[in-house]
Amino acid sequence: MSISHFDWKFYINFYTDIKAANINTEDKALEHYITHGSLENRKIFLDVEKYLKSNDNSGDSLFSSIDNDTLTGINRELLHYLIKDCKIGIQCNVLEIGCNIACLSLPLIKYLKSGKYYGIDRDKQCIDWCKHKIMPFCDASFKLLDDLRLPFDEGEFDVVFTGTLFSNISQENVDIYLNEINRVLKKGGQFIFSIFMTHQSQITTKTKKLKTRLNKINGVQFLTNSRNEKANVHSDEHIWECLEKAHFELKDTLFGNWSDMSNTSMYQDLISAVKNR
Repeated sequence: MSISHFDWKFYINFYTDIKAANINTEDKALEHYITHGSLENRKIFLDVEKYLKSNDNSGDSLFSSIDNDTLTGINRELLHYLIKDCKIGIQCNVLEIGCNIACLSLPLIKYLKSGKYYGIDRDKQCIDWCKHKIMPFCDASFKLLDDLRLPFDEGEFDVVFTGTLFSNISQENVDIYLNEINRVLKKGGQFIFSIFMTHQSQITTKTKKLKTRLNKINGVQFLTNSRNEKANVHSDEHIWECLEKAHFELKDTLFGNWSDMSNTSMYQDLISAVKNR
């Protein structure tokens, strides 16, 4: 593939670890790709129209429209979990918080035949890209998140999910977001999210299979990888307490393979909860 196809905005928005490392210019993105990305077989552009116009049916065949190496880690697991385990119906209205450029959610967008996908993100470039590259080809909507209040009405969604939110917010903001998520969900609606939780770190800091390094500064725990990219780690007790206060009932918890507690292909922990009132 020619380097002339390199789409630096796609590259930094598609790979959240790159953006988290403050690689935010064309020169930095290209340097990262030449130094790391090419060796890691990272993609440098996405043909959105090709994926959205494919003729796959629902179920497992949804994922055949995107290469296996595209939907990796928590993103692929999360989409399978939404459709297979949480039994998201084709009529549901679904919100993704932290959608970036939403290409990892394209199978879900296509799956929602009579429902609708909504994506929000703090990055205006991501939202502008989605509006230009995705909205013309499907029934999806994208909005900019410019404060802690979600820009939607009460009870608007059947499902809210996020693969990135809890890696980027502090423990102090967990309550705020959970209350907002509860507000926009219908009663009985599902909230599904990925997260790193400390109950695993207490076990895995002494194991050989830990892929990231656990750090603690001023009482705040976070993980870093080999390129010093960070993800927040939350106390499981705090998460359970916040879920209960925000009127969510815990439904399921799956452990990720960043520790020795799981042998699945999912990297982060994955939690689902139901709004009970």
